[in-house]
Amino acid sequence: MYRDDYYKFTYELMPNIVYNFGPLMIYRLLRDEEKFIDNLKIEWSNIELENQELRNQPPNFIMNIVQLNFEHTAIILSIPEATMLQEAIYIAIVYDNNDTFRYFTYEICKGKQDEMGYLLREIYLSEPPTDYGFHNEIDKEVFQNKLSEIVFYDLL
Repeated sequence: MYRDDYYKFTYELMPNIVYNFGPLMIYRLLRDEEKFIDNLKIEWSNIELENQELRNQPPNFIMNIVQLNFEHTAIILSIPEATMLQEAIYIAIVYDNNDTFRYFTYEICKGKQDEMGYLLREIYLSEPPTDYGFHNEIDKEVFQNKLSEIVFYDLL
């Protein structure tokens, strides 16, 4: 069972924002990071849920902007309150110099032997996600390094 607001934020709301309004989102984010985070919390609170009583408080998003290589930048959102399966502890919005956007999650999952870990995925609007493997590490550096590898191979 997953928490509906966490799921809808990660797999519906954010991909729609990234793929439909990416350049505007980046402009607003770079103009005022605090206001951008506040707007994310408002969007979270406006997510339509079947049972409004199951709504959780918006998480305390932590944002970092990271240069992955000479062409790609990543905005990494940490969601420290993510604790259940299918909840993303990290979300990455990756964009390049041509305003091409990609959206990644690092979500809590179980491995083949029922061990807890994290699944790195790229989420799209109209096609199934691409999985980039199971990882044992929760470390944001590991997530960032994997993103760097993925976008590096796209440059070749």
